[in-house]
Amino acid sequence: MGKGNYRRTILELVLVTAIFSLVSVFILKIYMTADRLQGQAVAISTATIRVESIAEYAGAKGVEAAAQYFDMHSRDGVFVIYYDKQWNRLEDNLGENAKKAKAGYMLILRRNEPDINGAAPVEQAVVYAGRCSEEKALLSGNVAEEDVLCKLQTLVLAQQ
Repeated sequence: MGKGNYRRTILELVLVTAIFSLVSVFILKIYMTADRLQGQAVAISTATIRVESIAEYAGAKGVEAAAQYFDMHSRDGVFVIYYDKQWNRLEDNLGENAKKAKAGYMLILRRNEPDINGAAPVEQAVVYAGRCSEEKALLSGNVAEEDVLCKLQTLVLAQQ
């Protein structure tokens, strides 16, 4: 009779351990998802703040003035700032390829001059913050919405 009680106790312990193991797997999965979503929310919030700052300055002073004020580097009329994954700006002494390799995000300011049939010329500044792996899509304008953390457009009268 004593042996039967030990077997039942061991079986109960094994079952309780199995149940706790299963529950802990689901709790860990929920925690990991919450942590990932929190990181994405922080990145989107930071991107929005930085993009709004540059867009507001570009709206008030113009695209070139904004690029100069925020010390953005120009490439073919497109102004770029590189950030690491913690949104720290990468040093200017790094080469372009080293910046691309280290960067987690990039902020792009580009100017579009749409054809407006005889109306006053309008300069459109588009500011993006996104992942560096999406650079070509961002620079060419062919980018999926889910690949961009923040996109903001500002209309500015052309300085002529």
